Order: sequence, then structure tokens, then C-alpha cells
Amino acid sequence: MTACNSTGMTTKAFETIENAMLKRFPKLDLYKGWGLHAQNLEGRILKYVLLEGIKEDIVGLSVHDAIAVQQQH
Repeated sequence: MTACNSTGMTTKAFETIENAMLKRFPKLDLYKGWGLHAQNLEGRILKYVLLEGIKEDIVGLSVHDAIAVQQQH
């Protein structure tokens, strides 16, 4: 919550998002190691996309949480 407040998010907005997530995904432990799980999943997704690009002869470059490719792709 503190990190969100520092970016200008209100407590009400945070709680609305939190409640929506818990309603949609009731078994998701948001505050018990979720960050590590999310980072692992993100890395696996990026790796998959890069490998799929190789199959299509598309060069990709992982940039934080995105992949840069030539504009025509």
C-alpha cells in the first residue's frame, strides 16, 4: 500500500483493485511470495516469446518487462 501511495494512488483505489483481484482469484495469496511467482512467470513468458520470434526469424530484445522488435514485426 505504501508504494502505491507514493505514486499517487489513493487508499480507496488500492482497496478497490485488491478486492477485485481477490474476488476474481480467491486462492491467490497476494502477500505471500506472489512477487517471486510473478517474476518467474514473467521471465518464462518473455523467454517463450523470444523463442517464438526466433522460429519466425524475428530478432527480439528483452527490455525489462517488454520485448523490442523491428517496427515491421
